[in-house]
Amino acid sequence: MKIFQHLTTAIIAAALFILFVGGAFSDIPVRADPGLTGLSTITTMEVQGIAMTSTAVILQHGSYTLNDSPLTNGGFQGIWWAGPDAPPIIGYTVDPRAAKPGTPVPSGEVQDTAEYGEAVIAVSGHLSYQKTMGISTANKTVGEDNIAADRLLTFVGGDGGRMTTSEDILIDGTGAQTTVSANPALCPFAGATNPFLPPFCNIVASGSSADISTGSVSTSTGVRFTASSTDVPIVETYLLNVKGVTSSGGYVDASGTVSAFTKSHLQEGTETEVPRWFVWDPLGYNPVKAEDISYSETSTATGSISRFTKNMQYQSGILQV
Repeated sequence: MKIFQHLTTAIIAAALFILFVGGAFSDIPVRADPGLTGLSTITTMEVQGIAMTSTAVILQHGSYTLNDSPLTNGGFQGIWWAGPDAPPIIGYTVDPRAAKPGTPVPSGEVQDTAEYGEAVIAVSGHLSYQKTMGISTANKTVGEDNIAADRLLTFVGGDGGRMTTSEDILIDGTGAQTTVSANPALCPFAGATNPFLPPFCNIVASGSSADISTGSVSTSTGVRFTASSTDVPIVETYLLNVKGVTSSGGYVDASGTVSAFTKSHLQEGTETEVPRWFVWDPLGYNPVKAEDISYSETSTATGSISRFTKNMQYQSGILQV
């Protein structure tokens, strides 16, 4: 840790103390590793009787070692004095004077965890089931996902026949203070006002469940958190559509219980400039918490359901689309 202090016999005629508070930013995507992984499945079932299927996915990606707390801040740590009688202030800088010559500036640490789960059990009825599932660790652009799943389920139960299904998606992103140079933005209007991007800690979960004797359920969900540029936002999407079925006897509403939810806790930071004793002292910054949002929403319908639709979208980044 470098100490920034100037001893002088000159008389200080005036002192200028500036506290700069930048705007709170948002999630920063993690860059993909050189070795990329991809998985995909396509499932189709037409079943009269009993059918079961389940899926579980956990995808973690980090810029440093996974699950090794605490997260590492970007920049060189140092100590500043704002004046002859002021207490010392610990902060961070990218100024090369704060380290041994040739020492690279620490970039800062970001980690993301995405989870996806699904379960279906159909008993004493006819089930039509189609699902496409894709997982990729590559860098993504707008409109692409690291985890994506699309499902269409149609069930017509016999005596006592039921279908239960549940599905959920989660993104948990956390990042320490990181350097702008290590997280470049393609858009020239998306730049930060100082050398650092602030810390963040955001978690969002969405999903649905259904317990029906008759009905059609379609879902589309995805999550993105790897990108080569910081102006590609982190995204979680979940779309649920439930309706009745058409058979030889005509159209019949869905029957049973359907529920959908989304919940989130979003914590964003900002950067405050460290007051300097002299203008030639290195510029220093401190990460602080600047925003805290908690949100929860659940919608449920029971009985004869002609239509149940819920579209849930989460997007966080320097730019949004």
